[in-house]
Amino acid sequence: MNQNQAVNNAGSEKPAEPVSKKSKAAPEIHICEEFCKGCDICVDACPQNCLAMEGGKVAVVNAAACTACGLCEMRCPDFAIWIGDFET
Repeated sequence: MNQNQAVNNAGSEKPAEPVSKKSKAAPEIHICEEFCKGCDICVDACPQNCLAMEGGKVAVVNAAACTACGLCEMRCPDFAIWIGDFET
């Protein structure tokens, strides 16, 4: 097959149909206020700005933006925040 045939064959293919993304529910972000000492580490670690300090403790301010990357959970020195369905 020469280059012209390859171009012609490529042009005869049907274009790919767009893939629709199904919207997913926001991940559950849990905060144990008893454990939170208000260090602000998790807030700084969140790349999506889902968390903020309110009244000296961390609070979820934009759960819909959460990608469940887990950086807040990994950085918290007091295990006061976690993502998922684990309950205390």
